[in-house]
Amino acid sequence: RNELQRMVADAGEHDPDDWEGWIAAVKKSPDWPQAVSIAQAAMGSWDISPYRADPVRVRRIAAQFQSFTPVEWQTVRYAVPHLARFFLQEGSATALFAALYQGLIFLLALDDQFGSEDWNLTQALATTILDSGVDAKGYEDLVNALEVIWTSRGETSRLDWALDLLDQLVDSPAPIPAARDRFFEAVCSTFRTHPRRIGNEHRELFRLLSIDLHKEADFAALPVLPANDTNTHSFSGAAFLKGKIVGIYTLAESAALRAKTVLEAQFTDVEIRLNHDHVGSARLESLAREADYLLVVTKSAKHAATDFIKLKRPRARSELIYPAGRGSSSIISALLRAVEVSN
Repeated sequence: RNELQRMVADAGEHDPDDWEGWIAAVKKSPDWPQAVSIAQAAMGSWDISPYRADPVRVRRIAAQFQSFTPVEWQTVRYAVPHLARFFLQEGSATALFAALYQGLIFLLALDDQFGSEDWNLTQALATTILDSGVDAKGYEDLVNALEVIWTSRGETSRLDWALDLLDQLVDSPAPIPAARDRFFEAVCSTFRTHPRRIGNEHRELFRLLSIDLHKEADFAALPVLPANDTNTHSFSGAAFLKGKIVGIYTLAESAALRAKTVLEAQFTDVEIRLNHDHVGSARLESLAREADYLLVVTKSAKHAATDFIKLKRPRARSELIYPAGRGSSSIISALLRAVEVSN
């Protein structure tokens, strides 16, 4: 208690220089005008290394998430993306920050003001948690929060989010398989309820994920559109992919393989080339030079390789395509959008 009082007093005298001081300032003045701007500037002005060296500090911050009053939360809510980016920055000791990531996802899952930016944020947080490893309780809490988000807000326009996360859940250890099964069922319900609003590409990817989860029967039970029923969300630019080379650079090999399988099944005479090299190589240079469309999954890539791709990509070729996520669904959707826009 004395420590909190000291932080409040210090925050009243000058701008805070760490997140503890920032939280103390919010608690002292919930309508603090500079709260969001200071949080936004934290990435470039506050040092993350003390938090890497002292996980207790991070857990203490995460614990305070549960203590905000509704008025305080209104201020904190606008700063959440900046706080998350600070602790998600490259080189962070992600396993040490898991409690903070979990706390943020939990709060966002329950927040009535969940918005468009929060889809990307929750996906980034969940991906980082799964990448860093999580115990059984943490896994169940995480997947339950994702299920809450999807069942309460999920819609077909956000299927990339759901399928990307299901993609990663398939490839990650599942200490509580039942939690993953519940998330699968939540996504399956969307396919069951809105068959005409879901494109063939998403349906084919969901079929592959169903197979990987031994849920073939669930997929087979989904409604099938009549052959003469035109799906309004089907891709209309298939002819533009005919005879083209599509390159996918990512370190998430299984996601790339699923994307390759879907694209080859949906479109004839298209060549899909994958690359997972960590640094520049002859194979990667060939891909950069020859691909008609080249997707670079920056959320799963090495800077050395991505810089190499930019250097070797001829100006006459199309611009690089950067998927919003790193899963199969984001890869496929990014390619199809780019093809439609360019033609």
